[in-house]
Amino acid sequence: MKWLSRLKKHSTSDVTARQSKNKTVRQIQNEIEKLRDDYSKMELRPCRGDTDLAERDRELEMLKEEMYSLEREKEKV
Repeated sequence: MKWLSRLKKHSTSDVTARQSKNKTVRQIQNEIEKLRDDYSKMELRPCRGDTDLAERDRELEMLKEEMYSLEREKEKV
């Protein structure tokens, strides 16, 4: 009987570990989707000159880097 209770404890802890892992992957995926939405909105924003265009390019590059880092984090999990 003891081995059965150990087996049940072990299997339930594995299930909860997988569920928490999936939850973090979902959270990361949601963050990535939000960043993609922000990126597309920023791309379509009108510019008022060269300085505004350069600033927008820098902001877009920062968003790209953040998305890539989240993608790498998601793959590690």
